Amino acid sequence: MTPVAPSFKRWILLATVVVVAGCVPIDGAGVAMDQIFTEDESRSTQPGDAGEYYNRGAAKVELGQSEEAIAAFDRAIELRPDDADAYVNRGSANAGLGQYEEAMADYAEAIRLEPDHATAYKNRGIT
Repeated sequence: MTPVAPSFKRWILLATVVVVAGCVPIDGAGVAMDQIFTEDESRSTQPGDAGEYYNRGAAKVELGQSEEAIAAFDRAIELRPDDADAYVNRGSANAGLGQYEEAMADYAEAIRLEPDHATAYKNRGIT
């Protein structure tokens, strides 16, 4: 079994609080979801960790911040260029902004990396 990165555990806890409570306070000071996932690496538990940027991108998508999500997925891909899921998610964020050529290129790269990636095929078909 692959160990779960601390950043992923933090994201899961955050997502659980948001869904269950229906609000965004996390700590006693009421830190909001968009403040936790900033682009500031000084808040990172593991600077340079592709998984943390991937999680940040996913959170930004949920917040409707597609441009910030793309920037986070860009960094995740820079750190781990063989991550097909990062390409798929960046493609979805691009498609959400109407950047269809970029989205299609991301889906194509995801399929090249992982030829059986069903979501990449699905997203490519609906874009």
